Amino acid sequence: MLLDELDASSGVMLADAVVGGHLELPGASVTNSRDAAVVLDRIAVAGNVYLNRSFRANGVGQGGAVRLVGARIQGRLNCRTATIGNLRGPAMAADGMQVGGDALLDDGFTVSGAGTRGTLRLEGARIDGRLRCVGARVVNEIDDIHRWRIDGLTYRGVPQIDPQENHRAGWLAMLRTATAAYTAQPYQQLASAFRAEGHDGDVRAILMQQRHDQLQRGALTRVGDRVWARTTGVLLGYGYQPWRALAYLAGVVLLSIVLVFGLGGLGGLDRPAERTAGDSTAPVTRVSCSVVQTIGVGIDLGTPFLPARSGNRSCEVTDSATGDLLTIARWMLQLAAWALAALFITGFTGIVRKT
Repeated sequence: MLLDELDASSGVMLADAVVGGHLELPGASVTNSRDAAVVLDRIAVAGNVYLNRSFRANGVGQGGAVRLVGARIQGRLNCRTATIGNLRGPAMAADGMQVGGDALLDDGFTVSGAGTRGTLRLEGARIDGRLRCVGARVVNEIDDIHRWRIDGLTYRGVPQIDPQENHRAGWLAMLRTATAAYTAQPYQQLASAFRAEGHDGDVRAILMQQRHDQLQRGALTRVGDRVWARTTGVLLGYGYQPWRALAYLAGVVLLSIVLVFGLGGLGGLDRPAERTAGDSTAPVTRVSCSVVQTIGVGIDLGTPFLPARSGNRSCEVTDSATGDLLTIARWMLQLAAWALAALFITGFTGIVRKT
């Protein structure tokens, strides 16, 4: 069905129609000042749908200026260079649409809408081909956060949105700044697309960003959940970078060595000297520890997995006030070390990961 160069002032209404070939409206200009400009709800098209070549549509109402709700397109949807506007609601509403090929919303595709229902609605849509949005301009005249509605959208491959081909960052930025509320499905879909192409590093980055956005956008309402998310974010990268816990554990050991050198030099650490051979009545004098021995004590303090050093030749914590400070520091450092070790195990096994 070819409707090229159409100039309609009362809209195009093809809801529930069946088209045996292509549906073509290239270069058409359609306006409806009372309702939607183009209504293709639940249409069944055996071929492609062309709303391209400077296609223009302007409509009004909460339903959308161009409607493809529940449409079934066996081929591709081509909206390149199209311009669609609606000052009272969505520009394009394609919830539940099914496209067998690619969806081309790129190359100057421009949609301008208003209100909280979103400018470009693709909720629950299924695209069996590629989704291309490079160069698309999606505007909401009321609030930028209501530009996209894509919860439930599925597609094949990595969606293309960024002119510099950093599609992961571009798509995540869109989710963060152009969707009204956090939902998990768009992140999981994006991660699945990168996983299918073997980009495991991108998958981890997406899932970490998902957890971060879930926290920042207020999707976690319980205080305990927010505290746990922030803690695991810093220490484990939300469970996707468990090596962070090992880095912090190394920091605990280094801190314990520094404390031992500092407090040990102030009288908190020394070792007993040997008595003269055969003289059991001579008093036991105490001498300073060597550098190596001090480091050993520091490692003992910060690493609860190793047995404490003991014996006459070992450095020991003294009974002084400084020694008491070292003892308290040991308790705290070992507690921190045990906690970090436990976090590493939970992060490595994926227990703390949530979607």
